[in-house]
Amino acid sequence: MAYTTTQMHEHDLFVRQMDGYFPGAKVWSEVRGWEDPRPLFAIEFKNGVRFESNSKHQVIADAKVYFESVKNLTGEPP
Repeated sequence: MAYTTTQMHEHDLFVRQMDGYFPGAKVWSEVRGWEDPRPLFAIEFKNGVRFESNSKHQVIADAKVYFESVKNLTGEPP
């Protein structure tokens, strides 16, 4: 019996985790090419607010503050 495991790339893991944490948000990461090899992490909510940064942790922190504040003020996620 052959057992194989698939490795998940760091960027794919970021997208999957944020999809679970921010329901309805559009989450992606991209590498713009050889001229700028740093990855760009982005989270965009349904109301058009977008957070982008080269730092995954900075994007998560900013989006989390926005998500929690809107949820506390309106009672609904953005």
